[in-house]
Amino acid sequence: MSDQNETAADGAAASSPGAAKAESFAGRVRIGHQIENLRALHGKMGTLEQTMLSSLDELRRLRIEAAAIADALAKERG
Repeated sequence: MSDQNETAADGAAASSPGAAKAESFAGRVRIGHQIENLRALHGKMGTLEQTMLSSLDELRRLRIEAAAIADALAKERG
């Protein structure tokens, strides 16, 4: 019988205005943390994008350099 009373008390406490406010606050805190995590991820993605663009520029430079070397070798061989 006491288990039923405890369950009923728990249900009443969970539906009280104070509990609802606490739950609402906890939800806002979780959302705030998720927003912070998304902002951090966005920053990391921007950094990764810049790294990728730099790598592409370096690959283009190396391709041009390799083509110039190939042309020079072709001229030497006649």
